[in-house]
Amino acid sequence: MAESSLKLQRPGSAAGRPAAGPAPVSIGELPAERYRLADLVVDARAGIVSRAGQALVLSPLTFSLLLTLIRRVSHIVPRQELLATVWPNEFVNDDTLSQRVRLPREALGDLADEPRYLASVRGWGYKVVAQVERLEDRTPVRALGSYRWPILQVTRRRSILPTG
Repeated sequence: MAESSLKLQRPGSAAGRPAAGPAPVSIGELPAERYRLADLVVDARAGIVSRAGQALVLSPLTFSLLLTLIRRVSHIVPRQELLATVWPNEFVNDDTLSQRVRLPREALGDLADEPRYLASVRGWGYKVVAQVERLEDRTPVRALGSYRWPILQVTRRRSILPTG
């Protein structure tokens, strides 16, 4: 009788064989990318936003949205571009995007009526209105309480057990 079981393995560890597809990149291997956004420091490699050394709580999706806007600081980022960048393989409507833009505003203490960081441009998209400065990375990244789940691959392994 054949029995099927699931086994979690790290990529590339299956009996010395390389994993299919590109090897995952660890956070320590990513290039340094840090920004000062008014009174905030945004660290793309660590996936954190901090104010006066205190980490602010942002979900990975909210962080991705904020980082996309920061990288395009001198532009109005059209809604369709945000949808294609932050949600590349998902169907997301404009209402969901509006709700998602509200999340970083709340986390940063920003107001839609009097924006300090993110502004809506009616009929177009969104724009960073705070001054943005790219910081040189001279210190190692400290993950201020952030945690990244390890990348695991699920493989199927069949074992044949003797009957009788």
